[in-house]
Amino acid sequence: DKDRLTALQQIESEHFTEKDLHRWNTGISFPLKENESLLPKSLIEKVSKILKLQTQKQDYTRNISSLNEHIQIVFQNQNRLRENLKSLEKLSGNDLVKRYLNDLDKEEDDILQTRKSIASLESAISLWIKN
Repeated sequence: DKDRLTALQQIESEHFTEKDLHRWNTGISFPLKENESLLPKSLIEKVSKILKLQTQKQDYTRNISSLNEHIQIVFQNQNRLRENLKSLEKLSGNDLVKRYLNDLDKEEDDILQTRKSIASLESAISLWIKN
């Protein structure tokens, strides 16, 4: 059957969407008997799982990009703080110098935590790819 072959080719080439899955499962656009799907239920379930995992991977990748952008913003702020500290280097006991040093310390902690988050997401993606 042509529709079934087309669906299987889409699955094989990994070019399918939620909409395709819905059509295959419900028989929309295909002449099917009641309570029948174009593809076996076990295959429909596996395709559904693949789509969920792909969505999760996309979410993780988006989060990684966002966290990397955050790190870049922190770096920019650290550069600004370092420039301010250079201008105040003769005033080592100044409260403003202490504040800038404290801010730099917080920024470093933030970078470490953000990098841990990125590593965790990348690890999840690696596990997903292996499985």
